[in-house]
Amino acid sequence: MSVTTRAAVLTAPQAPFTVRDVELAGLREHEILVRMVATGVCHTDLGVWAGGIPFPCPASSVTRAPGSSSRSARRSPRPPRGTRWC
Repeated sequence: MSVTTRAAVLTAPQAPFTVRDVELAGLREHEILVRMVATGVCHTDLGVWAGGIPFPCPASSVTRAPGSSSRSARRSPRPPRGTRWC
C-alpha cells in the first residue's frame, strides 16, 4: 500500500520550492510510519537549491530510512520545538 505525503519539491536549481502531494511506495519490513508535526530546510537542501550540490530535479528531501521493528515502536512525547540545527 502506498503512502501519500506533502513535500517541498524543487523542480530546478534556484526555482521556488513547490509544496505538493507526493506518493511514496508502501512501508517495507522493519519500517514504521510516523506523523510529522514540523520540518525544516537544512544547509544541504539550500546547497541543492543554489546549484552548488549537483542533484537531479525534480527533488525533495523526503527522508525514508529504515526504522526499528514496529513491535518495539511506541508512542513518544512530541519533540521540543525550536531546534536550531539539523
